[in-house]
Amino acid sequence: MTEAAGDFCRPEPTPEYRTLAEDDAVGRCVVRDGAFVYVNPCVADLVNVGRDELRGRDPLDVIAPADHDEVRGPLRGRAGDGAERAVRRVTLLGRDRDPLDVTLRFARIDYDGEPATLVVFVPPAKPVRSHTVSVLERATADLVRAASTAEVCAVAVETAAETLDPELVGVYTPDDAGSLTPEMIDETAADLSTTTITPATEAVWAAFRAGESRVVPAAEHDLWAALDLLVVPLGDHGLLVAAAEPDGTLEGSVEVVGLLATNAQAALDRVQREERLERLHETTRSLMNAETETEVADVAITTARDVLSHDICGVHLYDPDRDALVPAAASDRTREFLGDRGDLPAFERGESLTFEAFETGETRVYDRVNEARGVMDPTTRVRSELIVPLGDRGVFLAGSSLPAQFDETDVSLAKVLCANVEAALERAEREETLRRQEAELRERNSRLDEFASVVSHDLRNPLNVAQGRLELARDAPSRDAAAEHLDAVTESHDRMEELVADLLTLARQGRGAGDTEAVDVGALARTCWAGLGPGELVVDDEPTVEADRSRLRELLENLLQNSVEHGSTSPHSPAREDSVEHGSTSNRTAVQSGDTVEHGSSEGQRTVDADGTGPTVRIGALRAGGSDDVDRRGFFVEDDGPGIPEDERETVFEHGYSTDADGTGFGLAIVSAVADAHGWDVRLTEGREGGARFEFLL
Repeated sequence: MTEAAGDFCRPEPTPEYRTLAEDDAVGRCVVRDGAFVYVNPCVADLVNVGRDELRGRDPLDVIAPADHDEVRGPLRGRAGDGAERAVRRVTLLGRDRDPLDVTLRFARIDYDGEPATLVVFVPPAKPVRSHTVSVLERATADLVRAASTAEVCAVAVETAAETLDPELVGVYTPDDAGSLTPEMIDETAADLSTTTITPATEAVWAAFRAGESRVVPAAEHDLWAALDLLVVPLGDHGLLVAAAEPDGTLEGSVEVVGLLATNAQAALDRVQREERLERLHETTRSLMNAETETEVADVAITTARDVLSHDICGVHLYDPDRDALVPAAASDRTREFLGDRGDLPAFERGESLTFEAFETGETRVYDRVNEARGVMDPTTRVRSELIVPLGDRGVFLAGSSLPAQFDETDVSLAKVLCANVEAALERAEREETLRRQEAELRERNSRLDEFASVVSHDLRNPLNVAQGRLELARDAPSRDAAAEHLDAVTESHDRMEELVADLLTLARQGRGAGDTEAVDVGALARTCWAGLGPGELVVDDEPTVEADRSRLRELLENLLQNSVEHGSTSPHSPAREDSVEHGSTSNRTAVQSGDTVEHGSSEGQRTVDADGTGPTVRIGALRAGGSDDVDRRGFFVEDDGPGIPEDERETVFEHGYSTDADGTGFGLAIVSAVADAHGWDVRLTEGREGGARFEFLL
């Protein structure tokens, strides 16, 4: 901030400015309503009164009465009292000290959200120091205004060059290789801009790692021949390095350059935080473009790693079925860090600090998480841990193998990221629900189109037949001739009844599975088989599945009916070969259930018809990794009929598919719909006896 004359509209000082003011060699204070509200150490030293004692006192108490009229207006911020010049020379009255002539500079600012006056005390300086003080004061204002790392480094280099007049001055920052490379070099030494500082330069590197300013004699380094080095750390940002002849100049400048470096470090901290915050906001677009929870979590991890520099980090989302936080995404470094410990852990209720933070909604920072009470794994190699809840969605975690690695800036930036992530997760859930609803609507519309097709075409044919035969029956010359036509009318009505029944069944397929329970597939199949015959039902292994009983019955009835209708003749007869109707669903040709008997067999429970003819249908369990060549458990239904040609197996589940002129073509479509409602996969292949084999993978 520049305290220029007439500058009475300054914004509120930033935290960085306050840090600079604390360490400044120039006195600075803030006055509101005729009283000190802030005093830096330099002002307290000038009047020899403690800072706490000064706060709340009238500034006129430490100014000579003869000067009161000159400063009363500027102190109150009244431009009409001559404050437009905003500069006054006054005499300070210190405790147990001689009066001191100083220059006061005034500027109006906002302080803690309210108008106030910034007063800068510029004491008289020794002639040899006056230029240095002026340069540092100007540099302080320039550093506050700097908007990038390059601008901060340029101010630091120019100020050090003007103050020291060295042979070389530059700022060196860390690179990805673990060295310090030139970020900004004084233009007079541009030919030295390729110099790199590495751990091999022990004396210089030690100063950087220790965070201590020091002069490194020419004999202790090999960077620039015959030049001493003044090495001043800039925190984690790097080093400010000045090189000069070994004439003692650098030793006398350690304090001055150290003050410059302190201000530059504060400015670099501010710039870095602002740049990271800007990049965080830029990632909002990527988060909002993510369509699923997994994609949102992946973007969050990429941002945490690349923008916030959290190499070890992860996102866990809440799974209500498990009542646990389960891993959704993690950085590569996190997986490497876990090593042989295996997959990322889930956090159960009551068993981890992470779930506690999720339950309470509180952000938590642990400097030594391995020593924290309630930690899930006290042997963890993680030391620092940051946990930020994502509302009721989950948590974001960041860790470090070093203790006390997360400061207030890390926490505040992580909260910004997590607020965006939480919003993106909510949006992804809404859009996923919308996509699901749209898909269901498209499916319903598709079924409506199919129904319309059946009503307009399939129902019209038997209806036309019935109407035509009815007219013929009316005109028939005899009762026998009329009866023949009326029989045809009856058959057409039966056909229409069959189509309507199947349409109603299909209409129910749009809903998901209802209440599920453990269902014995074999027992339910025997119930469906009763009255179907002729044929034989064999149940192996008594498979049990979690299913909606009524809808599983629809599935079995259609499969069993399909097998009976197309396997009621000899397996090798032409009639049987010609009767493959890959989608028939009718169960209205059943014989009385009294024609069947059950008996035990070494092959499984058998249910057979009385005359022993017809197909053999086998039902059994599928086991993952066994001889069934499946990757998960389930059950199968197969027969010994003519089977389904391989080139037609992709289309048999389509609505209306049938090779039988009398078939509705809805049976296997219903089978597929029931399986989809349960989340099962259906695989159609060849049975062990050459017939059709339907495998349902749970």
